[in-house]
Amino acid sequence: MSSTSTSVTTTATPLVLGTTIPYGSAAAGQVLIYNEGPSTVYLGANQDVTATTGSPLAAGETLPVALPGGRTVYAITASGSAIVRLTVL
Repeated sequence: MSSTSTSVTTTATPLVLGTTIPYGSAAAGQVLIYNEGPSTVYLGANQDVTATTGSPLAAGETLPVALPGGRTVYAITASGSAIVRLTVL
């Protein structure tokens, strides 16, 4: 199991995994995304994510994701900042 922590602000930020799930991997990697807060983060599939287009993850919430190999999740806040933790299961 690998875990990383990323500070997210009002600029789209890639949530980088501590270990790489190889691109084209037959099985998706199971990832937990946890928002430590204090702000809500908005998640998206690329650097174009905004607080309007992204999927919200409130402070204190966890989202399990099956992340295909070679893919990255991006996060942004509407204001302020948040600490987001990714754990590869």
